[in-house]
Amino acid sequence: LDNYTSWIPDDGGCDEGPGYWSAAGACLFEACEIIYDMTGGEINLFRDPQLVAMGEYLPRFCISGVRFVNFADASPKAHHDPCLLLRFGEKCGSDMVLRTGRFGSFYACSQFPKCKFTKQITKELDVPCPKCGAKLLRKHGRNKTTFYSCERYPDCDFSSWDMPTNEKCPGCGGMLFYKKGKNLLVCADKKCGYKRETKEIKTEE
Repeated sequence: LDNYTSWIPDDGGCDEGPGYWSAAGACLFEACEIIYDMTGGEINLFRDPQLVAMGEYLPRFCISGVRFVNFADASPKAHHDPCLLLRFGEKCGSDMVLRTGRFGSFYACSQFPKCKFTKQITKELDVPCPKCGAKLLRKHGRNKTTFYSCERYPDCDFSSWDMPTNEKCPGCGGMLFYKKGKNLLVCADKKCGYKRETKEIKTEE
């Protein structure tokens, strides 16, 4: 890593242009993530000024959406992984702020809308995914509608408009879901058909 970063300028620039950032800054960040995870966080390179500059280099050259200031042999359009960029910003301490849009609140770079990278607000449920056992997240879709999905999406495609609960169906043992507005607990298995009335459950904070 020292050999690689020795030729990176202090501003974190990529000599081949923003289009090649995924093969430069992104790869360095992933290498630092591996070191961080393998050492239990004892070796933390994310506050290194040069690494921070490499992460902030791409948003600085973003014109709008996938269009970037191009030079060298880089294309003016580049499709970078937004999730990786958000991880980069969070680990390196770049500013993120809470904003409100037409579809609800979201986290965004402090330079939004100049920098387009955003992150949806989610809330973890104390309920395991019925498909794979991973954590379930509460999310917001269009028109501020609430839905629930697995944290491993898209590897796990579980998704539901009804709120999953830890209660088990007395008929088949499957998961019971809470139907908001109807105050009903219903079985996940439609063939089972079990349902019963229940008191109102708070689904959002």
